[in-house]
Amino acid sequence: MAEQMDIEKHYDLNERDFFEKILGESMTYSCADWRQCGSLSLAQYQKYQKMVKFAGIDAHTESVVDFGCGWGTNLKWLAEDFPALKRITGITISYEQASYIRENVMRGSLGRRITLDEVDVFEHIAAQPTPRYDAAISVGAFEHFASPKHYKQNNHIERYGQFFNGARRCVAGKFALQTIVAAQPANRLKGEARMRAMRFQYFIAKHIFPNALTPTVAYIEQAVNGYYDIEQLELRGDEYAYTIMEWQQNLMQHKEGVPHHQYELFMRYFDLCIEHFLSGYISLARLSLNPV
Repeated sequence: MAEQMDIEKHYDLNERDFFEKILGESMTYSCADWRQCGSLSLAQYQKYQKMVKFAGIDAHTESVVDFGCGWGTNLKWLAEDFPALKRITGITISYEQASYIRENVMRGSLGRRITLDEVDVFEHIAAQPTPRYDAAISVGAFEHFASPKHYKQNNHIERYGQFFNGARRCVAGKFALQTIVAAQPANRLKGEARMRAMRFQYFIAKHIFPNALTPTVAYIEQAVNGYYDIEQLELRGDEYAYTIMEWQQNLMQHKEGVPHHQYELFMRYFDLCIEHFLSGYISLARLSLNPV
């Protein structure tokens, strides 16, 4: 699993204003839902609405947890859209993200219903009573819940299962999950496809997200067994490619205000991600999980 120093490498060492430049006003660092929208901000809000639907959140829901809450945009939208929500909890181990949320999301009356827990997700769920939340969402964090070390030791599915077991114990209702998925592990590919996938993995591990592990849908299906039924699943790698194209355009527009090495690194990162999402090696999965 990615540890705090791994998260800091990406989020805390790249200054906040850098992410504000590339992500735009929604400040959302995950795949948007483009099927009915033409702007990045609206597409991110539509993605949030889909996750709300997948989690079964409605006017009667009183408590929601966001496992890996990023820059806090979902927390803000939940507080604005659902006045009956009494407790909205975000989990993050990024100091920079937590600081941003306190300064920009938890200000004013909304902040009275938003709680931030700066701990590891596994630590948080282990400390909760049964059950504590009515519903859960997690967007773009699941890739950090197991590591290449778990994969090499062949206990990555067990690790995912520990997470789903803990989530099921502390969340009474449905769970909306969005994560990048691999079509299959790179070491099972052949020829040039294998080499491209291995180079991509090496670049991500070295420069972007140390100790992250991209799951497959099959891994998730095995890990949720006994805890959740997969009520709905959609795969939209094309939408992630389009989202990253928007980020890349934003980055190019701010080229003069970004250090050269950072600009070149993220342009390479975005190019590789677009290539692999469009090739089908990786995709974007959205799941609605119903507790059993």
